[in-house]
Amino acid sequence: MEEYTSIIKRVISKDSLFNEAADIAKANSTGGKIWVVGSFLYKNILKEKYGLDNLKIGDYDFILENQRDYSNTWAPHDWTIKTTLFGGPRFFRGDSQIDIYPISDTCHNIAPKEFMGNTAEEKIKTYIQNVLFDIQSMAYDLGEEKLYDAGSIKAMQKKEMRVIRLNDCIEIAKRKNISLEDYSDSKASPMDLKPIYPTLKT
Repeated sequence: MEEYTSIIKRVISKDSLFNEAADIAKANSTGGKIWVVGSFLYKNILKEKYGLDNLKIGDYDFILENQRDYSNTWAPHDWTIKTTLFGGPRFFRGDSQIDIYPISDTCHNIAPKEFMGNTAEEKIKTYIQNVLFDIQSMAYDLGEEKLYDAGSIKAMQKKEMRVIRLNDCIEIAKRKNISLEDYSDSKASPMDLKPIYPTLKT
C-alpha cells in the first residue's frame, strides 16, 4: 500500500489543478474528513506503474464527511456550477470537472443503512466496497494522507476491471443504448484493462 500512497502524494504535489479542486472541496466542507475518489486515483497509478500516458485526467471527485447545503455552494468566479443527476454540485471550467458528494448521501444510494457504519472511516469503506467496478474501489484521505483500498490495487495488478454492481451497470448501458459488454469495454479499454462481468442468465 505504501508504494501506491507515495504515487498519489507525488502526483498531487505536481498537479496544480488538483490543488485548486481540493481548495473548492474544502471551501464547501463544514468540517470533518475529505476523501479523493474516482479516476484521479487509479488513472494516475496506472500512468505511473504502466506508462499509460494517454490517459486523460481532468475529473476530480471528492467525498465530504460534512458538506454545505447545495444552495450555499461556493466556487471561484471562473468555475460554473451545475447540478448532477443526484442533485449535487458539479463544477466546470473548460475541460475540467469537479464533483463533490456528502458521504452519508452517497452511502444511502448504494448500501442498506445497516452496512453504512457510524464513523467516517466505516462509511468510506462502505462506499469503496459498493462502487460500479472494482477499479474504482479506492479512496484517499486528504488530511491523513491515507489510502483505502477494497480491490482497486488487485484489479490494476491483474490488469482487469470487474463489475461489482451488475444491475446498475445494466441500467446505465440501457440508457446509453449499448450492451453491458460494450459499456464495460468502453471503461476498461483506455486503461488497457480486461473487463470481467458476470455471465448473464437467459
